Amino acid sequence: MDTCAIAEMVFPAGAAAPRPAGGAANPSFNLVNHGGLQIREVYVSSVREESWGRQRLVQPLPPGAHLPVSLPLDDCVNDVRVVWADGRREDRRQVDTCRLVNMVVE
Repeated sequence: MDTCAIAEMVFPAGAAAPRPAGGAANPSFNLVNHGGLQIREVYVSSVREESWGRQRLVQPLPPGAHLPVSLPLDDCVNDVRVVWADGRREDRRQVDTCRLVNMVVE
C-alpha cells in the first residue's frame, strides 16, 4: 500500500491498533467530532488518576475535525470527557485506548 498517497486509513470498529515490534502498547488516538456542534473542552486521564487533568483543546474543535491525543505508552485504560459548545458533557469511562485509532463522538 502506498501510504504517501492516502490521507486517512480507517480500521473496522473494534480492531486493535497496530503494536510496534517488541513493544509497548500505544494508547494515543484521534478524537473525531462527528456531532453538529463544536467541542469546547476535552479531557483525557488514566483511570489511575483522581482528576480529569488538563483541558486539551487550544481552540474549539469544529464538526468534522479531529484532535490527536497523545498519551504515555502502556497506559491503555483511560477516561475521556467531551464538553460540547452547549455545555453538555459526554463521559466515556475505562476506555481501552490501545485498541482504537479513532474515537468518534456525535
